[in-house]
Amino acid sequence: MTQESFIKWFDETYENANDAPESLNIKIEVLGEKESTQQYLDSFKEHLDNGISKCEKEIKSRISEEWKKIEEKVSRDQHKRNRMIVEQIIKTTDKFRKENEGYFFKLREEYDEG
Repeated sequence: MTQESFIKWFDETYENANDAPESLNIKIEVLGEKESTQQYLDSFKEHLDNGISKCEKEIKSRISEEWKKIEEKVSRDQHKRNRMIVEQIIKTTDKFRKENEGYFFKLREEYDEG
């Protein structure tokens, strides 16, 4: 409904503005302030969008921090595990060498003689 058609309808329906129901008077006031109301709504929408953007940025930042902590922990634990495996290999090798030192020495002498 255009403003002209509304005015025509209003004039035909009500002889004066005092006869109009209160809800209609409120609607007329809102229609009269359409531009300022639109600006207010646009400003409010922009404010909400900015707030949402800040929240999304904070969420993404915290997720990134959490992943970084998880990656560091996994990496640290993996390095620790790898060091333990290397230590176990060294201990096992030393034990094997000590237990079989005489046997290898004997094999070496037989090889050198033969």
